[in-house]
Amino acid sequence: MVISVREKGLILQRAQKGDPEALNLLFESCRGKLFARALRILPRRQDAEDAVQDAMLTAFTHLHKFQGRADFLTWATRIVINAALMQIRKTRSKPAISWDQANGEMKNLSRANLFKTRSQLQNRYTNR
Repeated sequence: MVISVREKGLILQRAQKGDPEALNLLFESCRGKLFARALRILPRRQDAEDAVQDAMLTAFTHLHKFQGRADFLTWATRIVINAALMQIRKTRSKPAISWDQANGEMKNLSRANLFKTRSQLQNRYTNR
């Protein structure tokens, strides 16, 4: 969807006043570019979609603070980049381990060694 600079300014003003149709037009005009930006940072499409959704919510929440010193797309792009980086930080803080891997490592352990091994596994997967 292509919107002229003048139209975008008018739509932005309407959106800042709470017009839901204007807000939808504004977001839809840049959703594709924002998704492409998020996809450059995040390897999975689903994660990129989540980042764009988070960014749109943040942009909506802070739209009244947008002063127009830069283009709306530039402002929204910075928000998407921040949302994508937050997704990466969340993923790093929650390491994933398959059930088969965990089950294989803990098989045939005595009860006494179970807690020691559990602690070692936690340290190994949280210090990545």
